[in-house]
Amino acid sequence: MTARKTTAKAKDKDTTPAQTTILMFGSEKGGLGKTTVALVAAEQMTAANHPFFLVDADASTPNVGLTYRKEIYEQFRHQGVKDADLLPSIYNLNKAGDRAVTSILEEQITFTGDNNDFFLADRIFDIAKTQDVAIVLPSQVASYVNRWLRQNDVVGLLADPDNTIKFVYYFITNGTSESLDLFEESVEA
Repeated sequence: MTARKTTAKAKDKDTTPAQTTILMFGSEKGGLGKTTVALVAAEQMTAANHPFFLVDADASTPNVGLTYRKEIYEQFRHQGVKDADLLPSIYNLNKAGDRAVTSILEEQITFTGDNNDFFLADRIFDIAKTQDVAIVLPSQVASYVNRWLRQNDVVGLLADPDNTIKFVYYFITNGTSESLDLFEESVEA
């Protein structure tokens, strides 16, 4: 009987980290609805009280924030953010040269050929340690995203039995041969 109580107590003290997911919404062609699909997913997670962090990685048209009133976008940005919003930025230096503590989305995370953008995008992993992250990608960034995934050894990360972060990539297409060819090219990149 004592063994059963010990087993029950051990089950109650399960220290297995929670599984989180990085959801990426992208396409290599503009105007197919990446933002719409991502925002529907964000609405569903919000309605289910599921904590997540929303990142609009489109530097030229960050329309995720423009789709909703500012206070709703702020809710998306900060819903469920725990320690992640206190990460110091290595890019924002004040006049004295000291690092400033900023909210993560005070700096827009983008995917370009600039190495500094890759370091900034690495913060997605910091957030994903505690909650899901939904990323809306602009078109024509597959090569940059693939480079970022390779640099962070995401294949190795996914193979690690101790890993708690999953990746799901939603490639948005309209079914035309052009968008399907772009899908094929992005997978091969």
